[in-house]
Amino acid sequence: MGKEHAHMVTPVFSTQQPNLSCAKAYNVERIRGFTHKWPVLRKTVSRVQGSVFRFIVERFQFLKLLSVILKQFVFLIFFFLNAEIWIRDAAHAHDFGIRGKIAPITEEDPILLIQSKLKTMEERGELKLHNIELQKKTRAAIERPKPAECITNAQKDRIFYYDPTYIVQEDLKDHQGRIFYKKGTRINPLETVSLSQSLLFFDGDDADQVAFAKEKLSQGSIKLILTNGTPLALSETWKVPVYFDQSGRLTQQLGIHHVPALVTQNRLPHQDKDRLSANKLEANLRLRIEEIALNTEKNNPSKIKKEP
Repeated sequence: MGKEHAHMVTPVFSTQQPNLSCAKAYNVERIRGFTHKWPVLRKTVSRVQGSVFRFIVERFQFLKLLSVILKQFVFLIFFFLNAEIWIRDAAHAHDFGIRGKIAPITEEDPILLIQSKLKTMEERGELKLHNIELQKKTRAAIERPKPAECITNAQKDRIFYYDPTYIVQEDLKDHQGRIFYKKGTRINPLETVSLSQSLLFFDGDDADQVAFAKEKLSQGSIKLILTNGTPLALSETWKVPVYFDQSGRLTQQLGIHHVPALVTQNRLPHQDKDRLSANKLEANLRLRIEEIALNTEKNNPSKIKKEP
């Protein structure tokens, strides 16, 4: 009896250590499987994040567009409501009278002021005198223009030459865009047109220079140009055109500083030009300028011979 009882009360739990090798192997296999699936999970997470981001951006753009549309819609509603109010107010507009103190305009109309001054000047005779004075000044400026500056009487003879050659600064084209002169081309107008008359610059207030010009005029065709004096009176006296160097532009261009000065060009027959050397042809395409001193005996008008 005691032995059976002892056998029956044998503990259920054994004191033997459990086998952990199977559990460790199982966990290792799970970790390996998770490691192989991690790239796939990472890609999946990235795709989900990208989808969420695009969704947020699209939703934001939609909300932004919706906000713009709502603003325009509200503006249109506000505009039409105000337009209706303005039309209604205009239809029912009426004069509320004057409120506050109103000061009259004290400034006079400038046109009326000018007309008033002219009328006053006309009544006093000042307007007529002003017109007469203006006519005198205009006539004086025409009859005796302002003298050319820095021009004095020649004290000694001087001969120099002026080359009118012009260098083209850019391509010159006609109305069809065709280039007829290229940039850098040298143009001398004397190659095409010769000086038709000699030019004589002189002072019309100097008696000796006037006599010298009259003698030159009797010797042949010459164009008279004053640097000082009265061109209209001299032209009426001599019955020939007399010009004036306005503002001294011609004398400055030609380099003339003393008068009388005679400007000439050697005009050769066309058939002789082919036989000329390059130097002589170039000399023929310049203007000869001679400043003549009349205080010498050889330049006395009664003794001057006609130049070839």
